[in-house]
Amino acid sequence: MPGSLNSLAIAWSAPGHWLPWGRFLDAMRTGQWQTVPALGAAIWDYYAQQPKEAAAFTNAMHGFTSGVAQDVTRLVDTSTAKLAVDIGGASGTLVHSLMTANPELQGIILDLPDVVPSATAAAAALGLAERSSVLAGDFFTSVPEADLYLLKHILHDWDNEQAARILENCRRAMRPGGRVIVIELLLGEIGEPGPAPFMDLNMMVMLPGRERSLSEYRALLKQAGFRLDKSSPIRSSMAVIEAVAA
Repeated sequence: MPGSLNSLAIAWSAPGHWLPWGRFLDAMRTGQWQTVPALGAAIWDYYAQQPKEAAAFTNAMHGFTSGVAQDVTRLVDTSTAKLAVDIGGASGTLVHSLMTANPELQGIILDLPDVVPSATAAAAALGLAERSSVLAGDFFTSVPEADLYLLKHILHDWDNEQAARILENCRRAMRPGGRVIVIELLLGEIGEPGPAPFMDLNMMVMLPGRERSLSEYRALLKQAGFRLDKSSPIRSSMAVIEAVAA
C-alpha cells in the first residue's frame, strides 16, 4: 500500500496532490471511503503521524480560507458578539479575519493537538495573541461556550449523524442570542456545473462526508435545534449560511 498522502491525494490539500481514478472506482464499487486502505489510518490520524503532511494541509487551508475570509467578514455581523469559536479552524485564518475587523471580538480556535502550534504562532504574528486562544479538543465531545461558531468546510467532512452531533454541541454551548456560521459549497440541481459535484466525489473517496444542497443544510440545522436565518452566496458555488436557535 502507498505510504504517503501524495499517493492518495486530495484536491483541496497541498499543491501537487491529486486523486487517482483507481480510488474513485474503489469507493464507488465498495461504498467505502479509501483513506484507511490507502494510508493505513483515517486522514486526521494520518496527519497526526506525519507532521510534514499535516503542515502542508494546514498551510493549504490557510490559503483557501484567505480567499473567502474577506467575504465572510463583510457578510457576518459581529457587533453583538464577544467571543467566536473557529471549529476545526486550523491556523485560525477565518476567526483572525473577524477579530481584525472587530477589535472587541475575542477568538478561540478549536482543533486537534498537532494544529495548536501553528494557530498559536499565527495569532502572535497578527498581534492577536492577547485576544486569541487555541484549544486542543474533540468537537464530537464538546465545544467552548461562545456567541458565534464558525464552521468552514467542517460539516462536509462528516455524514449526517456526525454533522448533527457537531451542531448539537454548538447549540448546547451557545450563549443566548448566539449564531452558527456554516461556510460550504452547495450542490445545485443534477447536472449543474460547478466545483461542488467534484468535491462531493472527493469526500466519497477521502472521508465519510459529502457535499449538500441548501435544503439539506436546512434540514440538518433543524435536526440540531437551529433555524436557518439566511444564506449568502459568495464565490465558486460557496455560501455563508447563518443559523440561530430554533
